[in-house]
Amino acid sequence: MNHAKRLVILISVMLVVVSVLTMSVAASVGTNSNSGFFLWDLLDGIASFFRNTINAIGRFFTSLFQVIGEGINALLRGLQRLFIPSRESFASFRDDILQTFDKKFGSVFSALNYLNMRFSDLRARNMRNEFVVTFPRESFFHGMRIDFLAGGMGVLGWARFVITGLVCLVTFLICLHKVTSMAKS
Repeated sequence: MNHAKRLVILISVMLVVVSVLTMSVAASVGTNSNSGFFLWDLLDGIASFFRNTINAIGRFFTSLFQVIGEGINALLRGLQRLFIPSRESFASFRDDILQTFDKKFGSVFSALNYLNMRFSDLRARNMRNEFVVTFPRESFFHGMRIDFLAGGMGVLGWARFVITGLVCLVTFLICLHKVTSMAKS
């Protein structure tokens, strides 16, 4: 027998079985007695079986994913503790470094702190307003302002940049000289 004949026979057998089951079910659907076979009971049982199976599979995968997620989080927390130090260790490390440098370069830090205190007044004031003249209300030129630094701000900015670079270079050379002299002794 070829494949087409087998397929036709299989489909016809399936149709006969389905029609026999449907006729017997259709005959008992309308009755209210408990002795008959009801189509809705069968369909409800099949649906509840699939519903319960799907819910059980969903609960299993939900709990599985939750366990996997908790395991990954625990692994990541362990790696974080292993490779990333706590904030307290950074603070104590910084304090240790400052104490060590204070022992070695105490004079440098005291000079820097002194300069920092002296120049904090200049940072607090706006020096630009010192070179601006505003005429009072009684004056003929009321409302006019003369800024003596307006034209030279480009040159002053460039000079500040050059002086800052020179100070950084001199500071680096002094520190390098101190470190090399400490290493030799």
